[in-house]
Amino acid sequence: ESVSVTIGGQVRTLSNYMFSCLHIQSLTIPGTVTTIGNDVFNGCDQLTSITFEPSPTGTALTIGWNTDGTDEGLFVDCPLQTVNLNRQLEYGMTNEEFDEDYVPFAGKSLVNGVTLGEQVHTLLPYMFYKSGITSLKIPATVEEIMDNAFYECTTLASVRFEAGTEPLTIGF
Repeated sequence: ESVSVTIGGQVRTLSNYMFSCLHIQSLTIPGTVTTIGNDVFNGCDQLTSITFEPSPTGTALTIGWNTDGTDEGLFVDCPLQTVNLNRQLEYGMTNEEFDEDYVPFAGKSLVNGVTLGEQVHTLLPYMFYKSGITSLKIPATVEEIMDNAFYECTTLASVRFEAGTEPLTIGF
């Protein structure tokens, strides 16, 4: 049975394991949330759509990862198909902890696509690693695409860059 969850605007942190094993199909993260802890979505095996609302202050959202040793990111077990990313993300892991398998959208099908909003300024390293993304529109607000952002994205066939006034830095 599907579970409906509404996160109020007063919430700042989604704590570790907060939604673990709930049968949520879609979820909207308000712009007031500044931190998503580790393992928040473990076992959410029906979560197909997630929307990150813009931050009212323009601050980035720090996201955790999966710590249960399964080498999957924050959305482990989630069959994510749609991502509406309307704000900048930051990884909560340190350089010593960094592993491309821990990034949020690694290995997700994303068959219904990814939408990037105006608060997204940087595509992080390995952000879409091994995902099934097929096309993407990069808004003019994106200033940097970091190393390996689309590493092993074998289905990515179309990338459209919106015209901007600032140069775009692209990693390898």
